[in-house]
Amino acid sequence: MPNGKMARIMTHCQSKNLGVKKQCIIFASDYDEYSPKTEENNITTYKEMKKINLFLLSLIALWQLPASAEVKINNVSGVYIGGHIRRERPNTIKKLRESGFTTALLFNVHVDTDGTLMTDGETICKNGEYVFHNTQPYYQQDIKDLKTAPTSIQRVEIVIGGWGNDSYDHIRDLINANGTGSNTMLYKNFKALKEAVPEIEAVNNDDEHCYDVETGAKFHIMMYNLGYTTTLAPYTNKSYWQSLCSKIRASKPNAVDCVMVQCYDGGAGNVNSVGSWTFTGVPVRQAGLMYYSNDWNVDKNIEQFQKWADDGVASGGFVWVYNSEEWDLNAWASGMNRVYKAVEVPEEEAMVEVFSGTNYTGYSVKLPVGKFGKGELALYGIKCNDIESVKILKEGASARLYTKVDNTGASSLCKTDRKSLVSSLKNLVNSITVEYTEPEPCAAPEISYQNGKLYFTSTTPKAVCTYTISPIEEKTGTDSVSMDIQYTVSAYATATGYGKSPVTTATLILNLADNTQDVQDGIFKVFATPILVSASDNGVVNVKGITGNEDVTISSVDGKLLGRGKAFNGEASIRTSAVPGTTVVLKAGDRSVKLAL
Repeated sequence: MPNGKMARIMTHCQSKNLGVKKQCIIFASDYDEYSPKTEENNITTYKEMKKINLFLLSLIALWQLPASAEVKINNVSGVYIGGHIRRERPNTIKKLRESGFTTALLFNVHVDTDGTLMTDGETICKNGEYVFHNTQPYYQQDIKDLKTAPTSIQRVEIVIGGWGNDSYDHIRDLINANGTGSNTMLYKNFKALKEAVPEIEAVNNDDEHCYDVETGAKFHIMMYNLGYTTTLAPYTNKSYWQSLCSKIRASKPNAVDCVMVQCYDGGAGNVNSVGSWTFTGVPVRQAGLMYYSNDWNVDKNIEQFQKWADDGVASGGFVWVYNSEEWDLNAWASGMNRVYKAVEVPEEEAMVEVFSGTNYTGYSVKLPVGKFGKGELALYGIKCNDIESVKILKEGASARLYTKVDNTGASSLCKTDRKSLVSSLKNLVNSITVEYTEPEPCAAPEISYQNGKLYFTSTTPKAVCTYTISPIEEKTGTDSVSMDIQYTVSAYATATGYGKSPVTTATLILNLADNTQDVQDGIFKVFATPILVSASDNGVVNVKGITGNEDVTISSVDGKLLGRGKAFNGEASIRTSAVPGTTVVLKAGDRSVKLAL
């Protein structure tokens, strides 16, 4: 409790239910007055050579920096992709990799009457062979590149169905006629596609016409056996989709891993009812919008994603459809990733924090050590050209800001906070490199004892010492207990420009049996007087062990008087208005102690 007198006390003994009473023993040594005015400063951090008392009310555990964990990317942002991906390649491939979207849904694969797989009038697989390379020679490599680092794309799906598409009618007829065995053309063609483009890992069911549960389930079970999981994309006919999902999962429990509720066009009515689309056992439910389906700008759409997240009805989102360059993929994806947390940075790994506004306003995102290009920033929820201020969160951390998307070219290094970036960088940052250099550690604190007080001292200039005191053992018994208790005292030092020091430890022994004291290297044996405090549920506090016949008061921590009494022969009973569990200040004469009733 710096800047004020300090209660030299330590509470040691667990609360016990004794009828309506709770007891705790306080070992006290000439404790000083407790001042409510300094309550906001009652923390266990003290400047160099700051004296602290032996016996503490609160024990603070040491915090240690854990090892860095691998980055886990959650698939929370999907985009449907039309034939534009092929027509304008390789630019579309590059844009998708840098977009921030985590899932690419390739629209679409049409199943013809004989099981031939088509798209935009071109043949993908026929008679059990992949033939798409005849017209699209770059397609296999392009899809492979979508998932090749550096990229934000983590998952690729093919879409079957859509408004006006009769693929599931053909699938129904083919399965009713031939089944789904390995000798059927339906099986052979999808097997050929999987072998030719193994990066495709799921099939998105966008059936908007057929709605046949039996053959739909058989088809997706076949697809699961070929290595494709299933996502469902309903907008209406809820009972059909729930029946289909149940039938698939009855045979293959893990086959359906996501439901994507359409909230646009025919599904616009789902905006306020996403949570009603329940599918037992399916781990992920997402909700989607169309980039041109309303008068909202990007920010307004992101607000809707945020509402779904806040309401707990969706754990991800998607958008229809990337089929031109009319809209900003990066703005949509980064916003969705920020809302649904595509990447979560543990607090201990966060090195810098960037803000979209000056003076640390707007949205903010924390970054660990690493190199973050345009796509990686979007994964963390940072839109390109959208950073205006930066905070450095740890000593030794720095952020180099680039205007180019690939961490090259002109840059500016931030080693300290920037509440407003210079004009050449403000709203122009497209990549960031975060580094951390372990700073020189503070000198380990020395723990010493003198005249009833412990001292923590570090030779590092302006060092702050933080300590913890914890019992070495807890004693239990039936009739009596030896009144000597040992504690481990640990301390470390920190200072601006330095790393945390090594931890210094010592042993504190409270001797309540006699008046002997002994101070050796790292071992402090001191005498203390036990005080027994018990509180009943009716508001009466009984105190035993007080020296003399002193006035005794009980106050709230902000100074409000809750009860008053006078000790007689070292004992006092005070009726208070405090309720059990309240933290109060007990004062006897000019000495005080804070305790929980």
